[in-house]
Amino acid sequence: MKWLISRIEKECRQCHHVFQDGEYVYSTVVLRDDSDEMIETERSDFCLKCWTSAGVRENPFWKCLFTDKEEEKAPQLPDRDTVMGFFRGLLERGSQDIPDEEKRENEVMTYLLALMLERKKRLLLCEQGREKAEWNNQIFYKDSRTSDIFQVTVPELNEEEIKYFQEKIKALLPLQNKQSAVRKSVTDGPEMV
Repeated sequence: MKWLISRIEKECRQCHHVFQDGEYVYSTVVLRDDSDEMIETERSDFCLKCWTSAGVRENPFWKCLFTDKEEEKAPQLPDRDTVMGFFRGLLERGSQDIPDEEKRENEVMTYLLALMLERKKRLLLCEQGREKAEWNNQIFYKDSRTSDIFQVTVPELNEEEIKYFQEKIKALLPLQNKQSAVRKSVTDGPEMV
């Protein structure tokens, strides 16, 4: 069962005061419809003045911080197809005769990209070769779109190496910037009644 709660409103439900950036707002919900799949609610947001004058609170409520400003340009991950293409290229390069230092770098970056693609559900863990993989430090993945099977070596890494290679991958992959207006609710802690 899922709860459907709308985003914070831009003004007080009672006095229609327009919320300012950084202003604390009190929010509450009232159940509207209880179906088998989703619990719908009606959200009401109040300024501090109206909230304190309201008195008795029968429904769950919380205090949140109103923000209405544009996000700083945050890099977004490239699309899965781009990452998948880069992953395939690294696998192909790894099968060629390359120096040991480059081979290790290629192996680590392939592994980190495989984890990223697994998290994004583009690569799925595969049962094929499982017995052999246990003693050979290998993972087998299946492409969720093409059903291609990939064998990825699991390298031994320390935290410093992981950070280094994550930065290297970020520098190599084309990231997209996205800018949008944001209204979000940040809870200060559960003030449920």
